[in-house]
Amino acid sequence: MLEKLDDPQGEQQLIERLRASLCMPMPYRHGDEQVLLPIAASIGMAAYPTDGSEVDALLHAADQAMYLVKRSRDTA
Repeated sequence: MLEKLDDPQGEQQLIERLRASLCMPMPYRHGDEQVLLPIAASIGMAAYPTDGSEVDALLHAADQAMYLVKRSRDTA
């Protein structure tokens, strides 16, 4: 949950910074071999009151936004 983001460009930059920090490869040791496992994240954002005024509506809107990102990434 974030408070008052007025700038849509700033919102997108925030999402990209969050995604970049979450998607750092994770080191994993398999026997004697060290490998880096790729990590991916899809983030959906919803804004109050634009996307809903109740928690359930906001969660649903954020979930729908996340799946839109997932589908666009999978088809790219």
